[in-house]
Amino acid sequence: MDLLRLMWKERWDVAFLLDVLEHIPQDLEVLQQIRGSLRPGGLLILTALALNLFWTDNGVLAQHVRRYSRGDFQRLADNSGFELCLTR
Repeated sequence: MDLLRLMWKERWDVAFLLDVLEHIPQDLEVLQQIRGSLRPGGLLILTALALNLFWTDNGVLAQHVRRYSRGDFQRLADNSGFELCLTR
């Protein structure tokens, strides 16, 4: 599935993006595509690697592009039309 070219508009109530976003350079664009595929009030449940201080060479081997902080998720939510409900 190409997350940068989702064909759905307001089709899903819930989307799961589990340990995927840290592999994609265009993270904001992916979130915008997912937002458009969700019905009004839809939920995105997302997990991703946390904090750059935990970056190691293993991340390069696993083809990770980045790690995220709570601030990163707030910025992405603000710029993609999501409301950030919970971070841990």
